[in-house]
Amino acid sequence: MTDTETVKPEDDVRLVGGWIRWQRKEKSLSGEQVAKKAEIAVSTLYAIERSAQALTSLEMAVRLADALGVDRGVVVMRAVLNFRYPDPDLTLFAFTDPADTPSVGAT
Repeated sequence: MTDTETVKPEDDVRLVGGWIRWQRKEKSLSGEQVAKKAEIAVSTLYAIERSAQALTSLEMAVRLADALGVDRGVVVMRAVLNFRYPDPDLTLFAFTDPADTPSVGAT
């Protein structure tokens, strides 16, 4: 793989749990490391990642964001949208990586 290639996530990153798992794997963190930093049970983290448990606690969303080193607002927004629109095909917003978005005036 070259530096310009992007590894596509295997999880459904439209759902907050799949996105959390993807972020964790991208940062080479184990579930145990993230759960310990977020002060939650490993089983809870894995349940959220599998979408078997909804991420409905603002406090837990913030702790997971901090444990992953990502913007708190992104995790909270994803959790809210996931809770409001649990079917990813009904989600109103598409989250994209800014690096994949062409800059203004680019040809």
